[in-house]
Amino acid sequence: MSGMRRSWVRAGLATVVLGACTGGVSTDDPDDTDAGVPGTEASTWRRAFADVTLLDTSGGVPTSARVPLDTRLPMPEDDREVDTYVVLDGDRVLTLAWVVGDEAWYRIARPVTRVDDVWSWYTDDGSYVLMITDGHLTETAVVNLDGRTVMSQAVFDAVATFPPTGWPSDVIDVVLPAANP
Repeated sequence: MSGMRRSWVRAGLATVVLGACTGGVSTDDPDDTDAGVPGTEASTWRRAFADVTLLDTSGGVPTSARVPLDTRLPMPEDDREVDTYVVLDGDRVLTLAWVVGDEAWYRIARPVTRVDDVWSWYTDDGSYVLMITDGHLTETAVVNLDGRTVMSQAVFDAVATFPPTGWPSDVIDVVLPAANP
């Protein structure tokens, strides 16, 4: 994959992870994860990898890649790192996020539409669907990014404990407005 296309895939993935406020990132800290733990609706989830496809709406050739996610991802605004996890909470999806160096972490609640074991919502830039399959949380996202369409199928692993080592004890609650009519 060319460097330019790779940067678009990363930019698209960052949009999916940060713009949607749903993402989670993997961590190599053995104190807070258990890779073989099958998850349930009650689990806390971290993103393991995403299969990303980039479609150039001006007629370019689609580009696809499996993207393993680093322990922490840089924030687009200032390159600080953010570490995120996801919790399913009834008719809400909670994103648990810590910007490395901040004195508190965020619990961001997003109202969603839930039908049985499917959680979905949309934003101005795209649509998102979460479901649990074979003990893993999967997120399907379709996001528009500067004239390109980014499709992502992300797989999350359940973690054994939360919060991870090093996170501050203070939490700030944020409630996003409902996006679905």
